[in-house]
Amino acid sequence: NGIDLVEWDTLWASLPEPAPGQPPTLLAVSKLYPRKRIDVLVRAVPVIRQKYPDVEVRIVGGGFEWETLRQLSRDTGAEANITWLGDISDRRQIVKEFKNCHVFSHPSIQEAFGNVALESMASSRPLVVSDAAATPDLVRQANSGLIVPATDPEELAEAVIRLLDDPHRREELGSNGRRFAQQMTWENTAQQFLALI
Repeated sequence: NGIDLVEWDTLWASLPEPAPGQPPTLLAVSKLYPRKRIDVLVRAVPVIRQKYPDVEVRIVGGGFEWETLRQLSRDTGAEANITWLGDISDRRQIVKEFKNCHVFSHPSIQEAFGNVALESMASSRPLVVSDAAATPDLVRQANSGLIVPATDPEELAEAVIRLLDDPHRREELGSNGRRFAQQMTWENTAQQFLALI
């Protein structure tokens, strides 16, 4: 796994800077499958809203849980704070979503690697991830975010709140992630793979 940082950074530079005073923004990029546990994120939104009433949660991705999750957001009262973006094929738009968020969350409990986590690191954005599968190992190695118990909406919400409360911590974790992403270019990962074999 790896990332094309030249492409990513070129797209990043082509986009305007986030507007000053924008509401706290939480991003998730995921297929809407049960194992991705976007339901945990949806259930966390009302807790986050207690501290940040204007929080905007932007969810990129489609899948067969689309209607179920939309209904869950209505049932829990989270709908007003969630923007459902569906599948996005335009790479520039994906980069724009990362550029405009404060925190990236990936509550998935089944990942072999988690390229979206690497994209968050390339964007210098801190992560909040579930303590399941491969993603927490990636985040620990990079020291790029907070790890919460899997399937626990309140713990996820509290971690997001801690990061929204602390811009210096967000910057520190984001910088750590960026340094890690710079080691994970396709050229570097190819060289590491060749060295192993």
